[in-house]
Amino acid sequence: MNTNNQKYCAKLLTQIILVITLFTYIESSAQSKDFRTHTRGVLHQTIYNTGEVGRPAQILGFDKILSPSMEWPGYSATVVNSREYSGQHNAWGGGIWLAGNLVSKPGTAKRIYSFCGGTGKGDLPELPDDIWAFPLSIEKIENFPLNPDGTLNASYDPDEAEEIIISKWNTNLGITVTRTSRAWSYPDYDDMIIYEYEFEYTGNIDGDPEIEQTEQLRDVIISFDYSLGPSLYGYQRWYRQWKNKPGLVDDLALGYSDLKGWHDPDYWLSYSQDGGTAGDTTKAGKPEPDADLFLEFAQTGKNGGGLGSPQAVGFTILYYDTEHLAVIDPSNPNVNESELVTQGTLTQDGGGNYIEIDNNKRLKQPYNNLNEKQSYSTRVQQLGWMDVDYKEAIYQTGTDYEPPSAEWEGRAAYLFDDSQRAAKRLLMFGPYTLDQGEILKFSLAEVAGFGGEKSKQLMGGVDYKQWNIANSWNTKVSIDGQVLTEDYVADFGIPDYVNSDVVSVQDVTHKAWEAYRGVSIPFDQTTKRPVAGFLWPTENPEKGVYNLDVPPPAPIFTASSTEQGPVTISWENHVESFAHPKLTGPVNEYFIYRSESRIGPWKLLDSVSVGNYSSGNSYLYEDIDPTFKVGETKYYSIVSSDANGNYSGKTNFVKHTRSIKAVTKLDEVHVVPNPFYISSGFEGEAAEGMLGFYGLPEKCTINIYSFAGQLIQSIEHDEPVYSVTWLQISRNFQELASGMYYFVVRTPDGQTSKGKFLVIK
Repeated sequence: MNTNNQKYCAKLLTQIILVITLFTYIESSAQSKDFRTHTRGVLHQTIYNTGEVGRPAQILGFDKILSPSMEWPGYSATVVNSREYSGQHNAWGGGIWLAGNLVSKPGTAKRIYSFCGGTGKGDLPELPDDIWAFPLSIEKIENFPLNPDGTLNASYDPDEAEEIIISKWNTNLGITVTRTSRAWSYPDYDDMIIYEYEFEYTGNIDGDPEIEQTEQLRDVIISFDYSLGPSLYGYQRWYRQWKNKPGLVDDLALGYSDLKGWHDPDYWLSYSQDGGTAGDTTKAGKPEPDADLFLEFAQTGKNGGGLGSPQAVGFTILYYDTEHLAVIDPSNPNVNESELVTQGTLTQDGGGNYIEIDNNKRLKQPYNNLNEKQSYSTRVQQLGWMDVDYKEAIYQTGTDYEPPSAEWEGRAAYLFDDSQRAAKRLLMFGPYTLDQGEILKFSLAEVAGFGGEKSKQLMGGVDYKQWNIANSWNTKVSIDGQVLTEDYVADFGIPDYVNSDVVSVQDVTHKAWEAYRGVSIPFDQTTKRPVAGFLWPTENPEKGVYNLDVPPPAPIFTASSTEQGPVTISWENHVESFAHPKLTGPVNEYFIYRSESRIGPWKLLDSVSVGNYSSGNSYLYEDIDPTFKVGETKYYSIVSSDANGNYSGKTNFVKHTRSIKAVTKLDEVHVVPNPFYISSGFEGEAAEGMLGFYGLPEKCTINIYSFAGQLIQSIEHDEPVYSVTWLQISRNFQELASGMYYFVVRTPDGQTSKGKFLVIK
């Protein structure tokens, strides 16, 4: 090789190495969209590092949800009449919207929008990734009192929540968002998730290390966005889809929406609830449409009870920034920091004063309080929802928007005449002025309760002029003209996933405010209001205090089958050494529960007093229920209690399928029940569609075929147990139809067993 060729090859090799190094750097530096899930409490939620909360915003065209979307209660997936349901999810999607202008580029035409979740049209969600949001990081911190092996967690922080998710992303507006969300398992505090936000103007517009802009941001609007639809399960039971009353050309615009919405100014609480079915208010809460099943579910608590959509879900504002609000002085144009004055959009009272402006020459908040039906990005921009010249209504004395109190005069009014179509809820704050390095801070809580406070008239004036009456569930229920109850709660009680006296969405919201402030807030049980009246986020700290009373934690335990014998439950006494500065009392008794599913209802099997050891420092309980059959699945939970009647949450589910030891040599395999009828299936979480295969060795493959010889499903069995269950779902995710089916069981060493079974539906 001559010298020139050698130099050329060396140069080429150097370039290749540089390219490889560059791509390696890009690959290692790039962040990807990711999520974590809150599951510690009864309210479950999915958190993304692109701003989204819950599922991508979509209200049509899907049957299943794979991760929680404001699910309350959690673990609520179920099967009814051989049909699978994803469960009690309550939000079509949510997120954070931002908008603003560079100081050198004023005007709507040059406005920058960042839609970090919550945008979409029908069945077309708009994902914010690499358009408006650029993910940086996400981390879940499990601050549990116990380790997975049941021992005390030496790293447990008594001043923090039990579950923390920190997500961070950049936006094309140049604002970097850090969101810290917290959840607890304690009864009274397990129906909420509290979020703290920091919006820092870094000037980074695309997520890479470079800072692209440094000039001041003007007219920044921060909007919290939720599409609330309580709940998926009830709507699918009635309509087979998660939508307001189907069949109409525009069911929301015509005012036939089943969903109703409220804004409770006592707590700055926006929430939604099901108000009826196809206009029938005796079907509020989506009672189970089959009257016989309604009575069964209501009496037993199965699937959460007889109401398919009893949730009242929403969000409450706990803190908002006032320091960086734009200064607006109509009498002195030289100090104005917003286009509001020049555009002439402020509403004046009779005396010529700009009634939205407070004594500090800043607009009273919230800036807007909107209900909308669709929120795809082009529509939001075309209608100007995030622009500073857009203001739907303000509370003004003597108008339809009568303020709830004098303090609400001049703030953005809740559009109560639109509350019939209250799926999309937007609460906006601003306009803000930000220099590089400055940070806006906000806090809010997602809340879920068993209905609202019916006694509370929620809108307008000191007497609360009512437009929609919130639903409690002391209500009449009728199906097909048959009155099944005149008072649901009086006749059937409250489901056991509501595990304390904190029941309604207002009860939960009150506890969220107490958790954030770290102090008790007196509550009037008659008026269902804080004793001191309206609560104000501006009186709260910018960060939560979280000085909660803590009950003794639930123990970690195991459940084991014995050959032809009872299921044994065992645990050690580690929780008896748990210490906490706000501990309600040491554990003095354990309560053992069993359920067919994690949603309940939970049957109390027995209680065990502290010190009643079976061996050493260990406890042992035997479930000798003879109706618990081999092949069936149950859930167990142990709750700790102190002498004052305070309980831990049910945080330690153990799923257990009763079985016996696998066979050593494959012989005849049986399918049970055979023939299969709907009424003959197993009891348990997936009861009605479940078959069992019995007589299995530890390792084998079960292939199931149709009468025509088509492979329907293949099950890999790799456990030292005698049986396995199957939910009659094909490998194409279809339900099994009636007919004759064949199966072949084959072991790795070539042993086979064949058989057939009949399905009748």
